[in-house]
Amino acid sequence: MDLEAEKRELIDLILKIRNPETLARVKSLIEEGLQEEVLSPSLKKEIQIGLEQLDRGERISLENFLERQGISPD
Repeated sequence: MDLEAEKRELIDLILKIRNPETLARVKSLIEEGLQEEVLSPSLKKEIQIGLEQLDRGERISLENFLERQGISPD
């Protein structure tokens, strides 16, 4: 089955959902999938490194972060 046909089938299935909780879970899964498609592998790695640093208690201020990115913290 081609991609467009898969999308139409998925839309049909979503339209049949009546339980708001189920719909919310489906929406969440789709949003997570889209994020994975949008984020580059290098950005994913940077995010993972950042999360690991936070887990170790390593934090910097927002102003410091913005300065490192070359962004004015105005």
